[in-house]
Amino acid sequence: MAEKKAVLVVAGKASISNATIAKKGVLVSYTPGDLAMASQVEEAVKVGADAVGAELEKGTPFVIVDLGAADDAALDAALEKILDAADRRTIVAIAGANKLAFYGNGVAKAAEVKKGAVAADIVPTLCYVADANLPAGIEDGRVIYAALKDPNARLKELAKMQESLKSMQAAMTRDTHEPWDKHDCA
Repeated sequence: MAEKKAVLVVAGKASISNATIAKKGVLVSYTPGDLAMASQVEEAVKVGADAVGAELEKGTPFVIVDLGAADDAALDAALEKILDAADRRTIVAIAGANKLAFYGNGVAKAAEVKKGAVAADIVPTLCYVADANLPAGIEDGRVIYAALKDPNARLKELAKMQESLKSMQAAMTRDTHEPWDKHDCA
């Protein structure tokens, strides 16, 4: 099974207006801030928009794309490349000048979150959805559950795994007997 991945696109000067994001993603009111903490995520790699596909194919779990002072057109062009490279197990977060957007794995569709987010909330949310370890020292951020399709998805996943483990344990208990123990041949 393919691993979950996350892509963080930092476009501090651009406003988010991509039609694809508006139809299939979540827009969040956002107060911009420092996103340097993203590079502390285990195995995080910082690349340009052209290299995202190669990094995701290599299995890089957390990719950071810093577009600097890109304008709206540059952001849309970069998003086209990034969204083409992302598969169904990838979550993409775009931090713009006025909004934060989430797209992809585990994200609600065509939604808008009224409660505002801050920069410190982005990395915990991406790590939560992508099953990545949250870097030590990040205590301020919170997971933006309102942006998720199913806020309890991780709990449901854990419950399924526990049920599977119980089934396997029961099967192993049944199969520990020798074949001749099952019949009274004496």
